[in-house]
Amino acid sequence: MGADPHPVPSRGTRLVRAMRSEMRKASRRPILLTYIVLLVLAAALVGPLDYATERESQSPTAPATVTHTFGEEPAPSPVATEERGVNGYFVLASSGRAGLILAAILLLTFSAVGISGEATGGTLRLLLTRPLSRTDLLIGRAATLLLTSIVLVLVVAITGWLAGLLTGGYGDVLDAEYGTIDYTAGQLTKVSLLVLAVAPLALFAIACFGLFLSVLCDNSATAVTSAVLLGLVLFFLDLVLIGQASALNFLSWVDRPVRVLESLALGHSDFGLRLDWVLPAIVVPVGTALLFLIAAGFVFRRRDIHS
Repeated sequence: MGADPHPVPSRGTRLVRAMRSEMRKASRRPILLTYIVLLVLAAALVGPLDYATERESQSPTAPATVTHTFGEEPAPSPVATEERGVNGYFVLASSGRAGLILAAILLLTFSAVGISGEATGGTLRLLLTRPLSRTDLLIGRAATLLLTSIVLVLVVAITGWLAGLLTGGYGDVLDAEYGTIDYTAGQLTKVSLLVLAVAPLALFAIACFGLFLSVLCDNSATAVTSAVLLGLVLFFLDLVLIGQASALNFLSWVDRPVRVLESLALGHSDFGLRLDWVLPAIVVPVGTALLFLIAAGFVFRRRDIHS
């Protein structure tokens, strides 16, 4: 017998095709460009504004004098350092918090349109007539969301870094009372790079939850509405929950590493250069993302797309 003229592609080939198709479709969506513009604006504005507020609170006329201030060299007094102090790391952290939280909410709504948008538009049945399984389609969409998460984090990081550079620059964090260096620029740069490395994982976990909503809902309008409402609730909880309770809100996973950098940039010596936050910032989002993907796959395989 002759060879099959239409051989069935292997699982690896199908996954590559699915990822390529999903990434091509995502790159053509104008909504992503709108998201990037919003993130640039948020990161460029919030960081410098928070920096100005922090500098004002450290002014000599403030009722309570803050002992930790900004600067490149030790100064004999808080007043002297106040006049010339700079710390771009605080701006970077503040810009990062604003940008990443906004990115999380936007990515939640973007991912919620994934499968539900194909179903509403009538293209889901057409996609599944090709040599492409539902699992292939789901993995391709998840890979696209991971890449999108990385891109959004890079946009926020570059914008925040430029904002910090233009605001004053990067240097050591000083204890103005004793004229000593609390944290060097090298130490803070290391923490900044760690934050940059783990941030996409938290965004990806949120995106996977949006993908689960997309599979769960019958149409894109319901999925997007659910995602927007959930995003607002999570944002409110992120403002009011404190301590261990805040860890239950997965939106807080996005800005928790950035809060570490912000604390160090303010010279909080009681915090120290502990890196015990790194492992949870990797394991928890990755585990959560996998659980959402497994749940989405379970529902998607049982979903009737022909009705």
